[in-house]
Amino acid sequence: MSKIEYIKKTNIMKHGLNLFVGQMIATVGLLILICIGVVGSFYYSNQSVLDSYDNLMQEEKEKNSLNQIDLLLSLARQAEKGFYTQQTPEDAKRVLNNLEKAFGISQDLHREEKKPDQLSNNQNKRRYIQNLQQISLLLNEYHELFAQSLQLWKTRGFSRESGLGLQLRESAYSGLRSRLKLYNTQGLLEQIYRLRWLEHEYYLYGSNYLDKIKIAIGTFKKQLRKAKLSPELSAQIDSQINAYQLELDKLAASKNKNTSHKSLENKANQLLKILNEHTINDFALLFRTLVYYEMEYRELGHQTKHVEGVKNTIKTLQARVTEAKIHEKEKIQLNQALKGYLNSFEQLVHLDIKISQLKEKIDHVVFKITPIIQSAMKHEADTMRRIQLQTNEINQRHTTLNIMTTLTMLLLVIGLVYWIIRRLGGKVSQIGHNLAQIANGNLHINAQIPAEHKRDELDWIAHHVNMVANSLSKSIESIKLRNIELEAISSKLAKYLSPQLYRSIFSGQQAVHIQSQRKRLTVFFSDIVGFTHTTDTMESEELTTLLNDYLNEMSKIALKYGGTIDKFIGDAIMIFFGDPESRGEQEDALACVSMAIAMRDRLKDLQQIWEQEKGFTQPFKIRIGIATGYCTVGNFGSEERMDYTIIGGYVNLASRLEQHAKPDQILISHETYALIKKQIYCQAQDSIQVKGISQAVKTYQVKSFMTDSHSELTIREQGPGYSVNIDGSPMDKIERTQLAVKLSNIIKKLNSS
Repeated sequence: MSKIEYIKKTNIMKHGLNLFVGQMIATVGLLILICIGVVGSFYYSNQSVLDSYDNLMQEEKEKNSLNQIDLLLSLARQAEKGFYTQQTPEDAKRVLNNLEKAFGISQDLHREEKKPDQLSNNQNKRRYIQNLQQISLLLNEYHELFAQSLQLWKTRGFSRESGLGLQLRESAYSGLRSRLKLYNTQGLLEQIYRLRWLEHEYYLYGSNYLDKIKIAIGTFKKQLRKAKLSPELSAQIDSQINAYQLELDKLAASKNKNTSHKSLENKANQLLKILNEHTINDFALLFRTLVYYEMEYRELGHQTKHVEGVKNTIKTLQARVTEAKIHEKEKIQLNQALKGYLNSFEQLVHLDIKISQLKEKIDHVVFKITPIIQSAMKHEADTMRRIQLQTNEINQRHTTLNIMTTLTMLLLVIGLVYWIIRRLGGKVSQIGHNLAQIANGNLHINAQIPAEHKRDELDWIAHHVNMVANSLSKSIESIKLRNIELEAISSKLAKYLSPQLYRSIFSGQQAVHIQSQRKRLTVFFSDIVGFTHTTDTMESEELTTLLNDYLNEMSKIALKYGGTIDKFIGDAIMIFFGDPESRGEQEDALACVSMAIAMRDRLKDLQQIWEQEKGFTQPFKIRIGIATGYCTVGNFGSEERMDYTIIGGYVNLASRLEQHAKPDQILISHETYALIKKQIYCQAQDSIQVKGISQAVKTYQVKSFMTDSHSELTIREQGPGYSVNIDGSPMDKIERTQLAVKLSNIIKKLNSS
């Protein structure tokens, strides 16, 4: 196309585009005018409604704010209850945070309500503003009261690990519990009194009470270990009781009935003196009672009976200390400890009373603020109801006007749309029809299109659709020619690949990159016996013809039985079964051996043909080796040149079996024989030693397919106490006779027993 023609065509397209654009601009302009009319009508009729909705939204916002204040107040009360139950600082922080948020919202509401409100009368407005102000004041008071209560709690301590709780705990443990190790000897004192009584019984009535005294001493020692006294005191008492026991043993060993008891009594009196100096009656019991009353006071709500219980228990302890025979210095220290404990407990009770008073004030504040919030929320609900009534009245007045305006504009729009559809629908339908024809494969489209100077944009689209159809038609013809060329090339390449590999590659099942896998395969090797000597006695052209005939016939048999031809190595052939297609290990092995028999038989036919037609009098004889086992199969080589083959020990074994085979002999491994022995008649051969395998390899010679006479030589019987498994196929006549003699001897033994 010349430059002048291109410019001319471009101008024509612009002209068509201008026609289409002009029509669309006129259409859009009319639609804009219609929309302006509709919007103006609605704006004029609904402006007051929008104002009412603004007021309604404002009141809704204020109502939500009051609901939020009420919710925050409830959350604060809930957190407060949790604080009084658990005494955790986190609950106290939540209380203060919720109150601060509620106070901030109330302040915002108060500032907002100072603006003029046309929908509320003055009296309701003033009452509502007063309620908001009271809510703010009461929330602030609630915040201050709880802050004071929180300060008292910090002084008191949130647990026994802080504040007065810690002080009280230290008084109990350091001043009282630590002395249990010094004065918890009441049980030992009672036991020593019983020991003394048994001692006097022994003086009066003789040695009958000696065993009872020893038992009492043992009981005393057990109680001493359980008393958990201080190590020094425990060692001192233990030393005295051991000395007492030693004196008792001396007294019991003396044969003189007039031996003095004075030494034994002195030891007992020394032990009594030590115990009296470290015994406070009911000290452990009273201390546990004191701790119990304190815990009950904390856990059960600061009841008066628990306060009285603590005080009475301390008085009893003071009386027990006064009555005790301990040192005066110890009495003074114990009384000071009891007094310090009592002072700390009374301070704790005093703080709890103050906290309880503050809690009552908080309850009173909440009691006052709740109805005020409800009154403010009622005011908002009434205001919203008035706004809704006014809005409904305005809507009713303007509904008719809006309906008439909408119907008028709708009729105009319908007319405009009908005109556009009539104008553009036919062209769009024709374009769609042409595209459907292209999609269905019909590329011969001859759409009627106006002259270039009369075309609009849709006409140009139809013109371009025709051009696309013509271009696709030419491309498809070119692709068909190219496919024919590719099919010819692929059929030539198939000559260099086995059919199974060819199908798997071109179907996408086999990836063309270096990879391999382990599979159980049956491997076949064969070569022509004396082929090197034959090459020396024949012309190369004749030898080539015979060799190609031989390989061609063998390949046909291999493909017939489903074998994958790996490669031709001169006169040798390597075939394997089991990849890329497999019918199962046993079927693959049977197919391989059947193929070998067919090759052997076909070679005999070829000998006659070569002799009759080509005058070849030196017959070819082949050797065949077959082995079954795991091999590595896949693509080997480089990314530029690779070969689909197999490697592994069983590949080498099949090659070695072929080398050990005799002319026209098929030699198989034991693994292969185990898979085909029911269908193929084989004869066992001598084991051979193969390079690379440490043990001798059992081999079998393939004879022919199994017949009825061969199956009769197989005996397999099994029952209680016996199992017979005889395969006479590999045996010759002498071996079968020897086996019959052995079986006859076994029968005689069974009959004679």
